[in-house]
Amino acid sequence: MIIELTEREKRKLLELAAKAAGIDVWFPRMNGGKNPDGTRVVLEPCHTETDGITREWNPLTDDGDALRLAIHLGIDIAFLTGEFFVTAGKEKKIRRYAEANADMSEKTRNAIVNAA
Repeated sequence: MIIELTEREKRKLLELAAKAAGIDVWFPRMNGGKNPDGTRVVLEPCHTETDGITREWNPLTDDGDALRLAIHLGIDIAFLTGEFFVTAGKEKKIRRYAEANADMSEKTRNAIVNAA
């Protein structure tokens, strides 16, 4: 079953994943742009790298950010015939599953962020 997240839920999920990884992120706002509920449009999360450069950080949409997050947190990814599992935590109790007919890259990124 595929559950679509609201923008607010995605933002919270990204904030929690960043916190778990020790990454300081912020969400710039676009002046004048409004969401249907009247709130200002929030752009992609950003963070400042060690060299002082600011860049976007979104493991929900960027394969590289998702992989770096998984590596940093020791998240295991196992691909099996027709499905995959992502496990995290000292006891590897957290499991995320996605159907094989889904966009596997997107579902893998989502599972990594959820596990984080």
